[in-house]
Amino acid sequence: MRQWKKHFFITGMGLIIPIFIIILWQTLSINGLIPPNIMPSPLKIVSTIVDLFRGGELMEHVGITLYRVSVGFLLGTAVALLFGVLNGYFRTFRYLLDPLIQALRNIPSLAWVP
Repeated sequence: MRQWKKHFFITGMGLIIPIFIIILWQTLSINGLIPPNIMPSPLKIVSTIVDLFRGGELMEHVGITLYRVSVGFLLGTAVALLFGVLNGYFRTFRYLLDPLIQALRNIPSLAWVP
């Protein structure tokens, strides 16, 4: 089998389970087995996204979110750079900050997301 055919086949196989999950989710939602206030159906989610996009609200919310993420990243980077420089150049700061840094390193990255 040629390389591109093999890649196309593998990529297509990787889509089977996600498509199956979406179909199952939609079916369970239509039959009322999943309450819409807990988890709305995929079609409801897509229609809401389209409505928000047409009304202009979606881009407004995306812009605000990107602004918040950018400001948070810049502030976090500035503070981390400052503490890194202090930790690297001054022994006193290293003695003060290193136990905290070592304790925070043990927290998995995914735990910081919420």
